[in-house]
Amino acid sequence: MSAQLLRATDLIGRPVVTLGGESPFEIKDIVFDSSTGRLLGFNLRNHGFLGSPAEERLALDDVHGLGPDAVVVADADCLDASVDLATGSGGDVLGNRILTDDGTELGEVVEVIITSGRSAEVVGFEVAAAEGVRAGDHHVFIPMPDTSAISGERIVVPDAAVEYIRDDLTGFGGAVAEFRERLSGGTR
Repeated sequence: MSAQLLRATDLIGRPVVTLGGESPFEIKDIVFDSSTGRLLGFNLRNHGFLGSPAEERLALDDVHGLGPDAVVVADADCLDASVDLATGSGGDVLGNRILTDDGTELGEVVEVIITSGRSAEVVGFEVAAAEGVRAGDHHVFIPMPDTSAISGERIVVPDAAVEYIRDDLTGFGGAVAEFRERLSGGTR
């Protein structure tokens, strides 16, 4: 996986920059579809820590590039109050419990891990590990398959996900790629 991995919350406060160099807004928060775990887009605000909320939203499809320093769009025309980022089932994936297919609890989601670049996607979760997962009482990174069962309270991952748990983001991209490759080959 060649794209840089980012914690979704690291994007909050990052400027939205057009290819022409304008920076009309910054990221207020990230919108996910809690039924699929898919990144939908961003709610925006005016610049500054106390920047007032803006009506404009930015759909992921309109993002030209996403990186640790900025979110790049082609032009300000894609920043629109009429963009619908409704998640259907509502809610947030933070606080959801992650379970394997066999019912083993892995922990609670504290952060969403996304890829940078032109096609940002959710690839995994940072989790407050359940007792018995690694050393317990710390955070681990669990890869997310291309498709997942997400109920709004629980996320179910294949049993094989346990083999790809990492203790930090270093090497996590490779673990995600290996995990997805294994699943596409039909091996669990």
